[in-house]
Amino acid sequence: MQTEWKRILKWFWAWQDYREEAWLESLACERGLHLASVGPFGAYTFNVGSPQPMIYRLDYQYLKGQDEPGYLQLFEDAGWEHVDQMSNWHYFRRPEVAGEPREIFTDSASKAAKYRRLIPFLVIVCVLLGAQLNSSLYDRYPSVALEAIQLLLFCVFLLLVYSLIRIGLRIRELSKR
Repeated sequence: MQTEWKRILKWFWAWQDYREEAWLESLACERGLHLASVGPFGAYTFNVGSPQPMIYRLDYQYLKGQDEPGYLQLFEDAGWEHVDQMSNWHYFRRPEVAGEPREIFTDSASKAAKYRRLIPFLVIVCVLLGAQLNSSLYDRYPSVALEAIQLLLFCVFLLLVYSLIRIGLRIRELSKR
């Protein structure tokens, strides 16, 4: 019997991980779509099966090679299956069981720490994009194509700054709890 797969493209921002988790849960419960892999730019691949209530959780963690087995074992020991990793985002799931906790992080400080781990990456990308935007390349070789690239990079830069602001607000919200 051949496994049936379905691919869906959907975009979520880094601060919308709880929405992404809820979306994955609803697909598993209502349509029997169980996450198989996550690709760049919001490309999700699902195994089509029978509907089942599942809990999905995401964690952002930069791991060096030797740290990964211990990290994954910690979640496995707590009953979570590591589904996939995209960039430094790790996708976990487990069947929903009444009376068992639904969270991998049970306190607000741990949830906020997840977002704090994301900030250095975004800052580095912002600095690199800012340096590229200030490059004299655009003045030396003026062209419509380079102006379009510069405009696109500026839009990406603004989205990254907006992301940093939203993540900062999410951290502040969690810190108040």
